[in-house]
Amino acid sequence: MKSKITKTILLLAFIDLSFTKVNAQFVTIPDANFVTWLTTNYPNCMTGNQMDTTCAGIVNATLISVTDINNLFPDITDLTGVQYFDNLQSIDCSYNSLTTIPHLPNTVTALNCSANQITSIAPLPPHLNQLACQNNQLSALPNLPNTLLHLYCRANQLTTLPALSNILIELDCSDNLLTALPTLSDSLMILYCDNNQLSSLPNLPNSMHVLHCFNNSIQCFPVFPTSITDSVLFNISSNPANCLPNYISAMNAATLAMPLCTFGNANGCPVAATVSCNNCVTIPDPNFVTWLTTNYPTCMTGNQMDTLCNAIVNEDTVVVSGLGIHDLTGIQYFDNLITLKCNNDSLTSLPSLPSGLSYLNCMINHLTSLPSLPTGLTHLLCNSNQLASLPSLPTSLLYMDCGENQLASLPVLPNNISQVFCGLNQLTVLPSLPNSLTSIYCNNNSLANLPTLPSNLQFLG
Repeated sequence: MKSKITKTILLLAFIDLSFTKVNAQFVTIPDANFVTWLTTNYPNCMTGNQMDTTCAGIVNATLISVTDINNLFPDITDLTGVQYFDNLQSIDCSYNSLTTIPHLPNTVTALNCSANQITSIAPLPPHLNQLACQNNQLSALPNLPNTLLHLYCRANQLTTLPALSNILIELDCSDNLLTALPTLSDSLMILYCDNNQLSSLPNLPNSMHVLHCFNNSIQCFPVFPTSITDSVLFNISSNPANCLPNYISAMNAATLAMPLCTFGNANGCPVAATVSCNNCVTIPDPNFVTWLTTNYPTCMTGNQMDTLCNAIVNEDTVVVSGLGIHDLTGIQYFDNLITLKCNNDSLTSLPSLPSGLSYLNCMINHLTSLPSLPTGLTHLLCNSNQLASLPSLPTSLLYMDCGENQLASLPVLPNNISQVFCGLNQLTVLPSLPNSLTSIYCNNNSLANLPTLPSNLQFLG
């Protein structure tokens, strides 16, 4: 009798176990690193790479965080399986190697998939209120739910944005390829759209108190909300616009580093018919135009520079280093220029230089020649270019660095020069060295002999 009871119990247990396995619904998780994460966090729901979609841990989870911001774990490349988290509200999968975001549960309200390699995102959950997808490779976004409050999509390859939620309060779409923005919600408070290709802005809501749209192509701004008064929260620099609308006078205009318009239409935008300039020249390089407009706004109208403008005529120092300028045409009109630094740009030639120039730094460009040098020049730094020859050196020159070029010879050295750097060229001979010379570095050339060394020489390299 006892034996029969034992057998009955075992049979019932087997039936119960079999019933449980029949009701379990297993799916394959293709990404091994996601399998590892699931096994670690939901061990009762995983069998190898099989996940039980009916497991309570999976069904009841409200948060998934597989971010690897500190690069401590192997990257996840596929989130297949996440759609079975029926009550999921928030997912953070940033700093992995994902290329797509699959369909997510309709319950999700926050998604952070930043810093991946994502090129596409499946249709978004209908109640999403926060989307962070910056630093990816997105060329388009899916339709945005009308519940969205925060959108962070900077540093992608977006050329357009879909219609925005009418309750959106924050938008960061900087560092993309946008040429226009959609209509902004009346509730928008924060807008970052810098480093795009915008030629205009839509109407700005009165709720806005942060606006950064620098480094675009905006020539005429819409009405600014009166809430924007702090220069830290307001940055419209590096746009072709050369003045602020006159209705902005109640603000602290000095902090905006741009004068108020005294002409134009109701929005303060310049009217071409009211602008005349008999002394203007065209500045061909857009990066130089941007720099000139930012620094001498009253002297510029679009890409036209007034050559008689006091700020241009009286300037003694110009520093345009590292701005990617290809053409410095216009610099010749800075009549009182003493110092010019245009190093680390993309110049292949220089225009005529102002006659009073004393200091010229044009190193690290693509120069193949130099113009005639001003008669009062004391310092010439033209190293790291593609120069095959140098013009005659002015008698005033005290210092010259022409290293790392393609020079086969040097011109006559002035009698007062004290330091010459000419290494890493193709020199086979040096000119006579004046007695004023204290240092000369001529290493890495093809010199067979040296001329007579001056008595004051202290360094020879």
